[in-house]
Formats: sequence, structure tokens, C-alpha cells
Amino acid sequence: MLKTVNPKIALIIAIVLSAAGWSCEKATTPEGDPPVNLTQFQGTWQGSIRIVRAGDCQLNNKDTLLINDTRLYWTVDADGYVSANEDHFFTSWSGKIWPSLGVELVKINNWSQGGTTGCDCVDSDTTEYLTTIVRNAGGAYEINMTSTETWCPPNEGRFVVKYSLTKQ
Repeated sequence: MLKTVNPKIALIIAIVLSAAGWSCEKATTPEGDPPVNLTQFQGTWQGSIRIVRAGDCQLNNKDTLLINDTRLYWTVDADGYVSANEDHFFTSWSGKIWPSLGVELVKINNWSQGGTTGCDCVDSDTTEYLTTIVRNAGGAYEINMTSTETWCPPNEGRFVVKYSLTKQ
């Protein structure tokens, strides 16, 4: 047997719950996106790097270098702040993942530790990468990051660097 609720009582309950901050709406971030556990992106991102000459300096007498197996090791806190290291180069990364899965990373190449690949001009350089984390058809997270890095400003040592990585 179904009982009906007195409309006055239902209204009082709704007012009390509303005053207490209760809501039936889906929780969102201030940006309007559903909450995301950003620490899930911590760990190993594996894939390839393609480096293409964009200036006068070559890469070991080549115009293109493809590294098929590279890894970035990300540490991510609950607020989305990222720090990372790369296995093939003396680099460090820092930045932020936003709840929208937009990513802002800064890469710092430390040439003083490992020498250079093309030009011997600077001890370090800093490059900003802006990108988005996406899910592929298999459900894995992927990131494609592209930027132009300037390793040797006086000699036009510029390179277009593209990372294609999957979260392991």
C-alpha cells in the first residue's frame, strides 16, 4: 500500500535540507567540471618522442630523431600539481593538471649534466607545453605534447619536439 506524504511536511523537509547545504545536484568543481581524482595520473607515462629540426642546428648530423621508447615518471598531488623526470634526458618537468584534464607543463633540459644532442650553446633551457589528457578507445589515458624547444639560441638551434605517451 502506497502512502502519500503531506505536502506541508515535504516542503518543511526540503527547506531544512536546503538550509543545511544538501543538494541533489551533481557535484562540480568551480570550473563546472565533475570532480576528478588527479592523483590517478601519477606514475609512468610511456611512449615516443619525435624531434625535428626547425632551425640551423642538426641532431647528430640528422634532421629528425625518433626515440620509440621513453618514459616520464609523474608525481601528482591532489590539487593536480605535477613534477616529473624523464628517463632518456637530463630533464625535469613541473606544472599542473586541471579538472578539465588540460595540462600545463614546463620542461627544463639540463645540458650541463648530459651534454647536448646538437649544439653546445646553453647549460639549460625551459619550454612550456600545453595539452590535454584524453582517453583512447581502449580506455587508457594518453597525452600528446608538442612544443618548439630552443636549445641553442645564437645558432638557431630550434627543434619541434612531440611526445606521444600512454599512462601505464
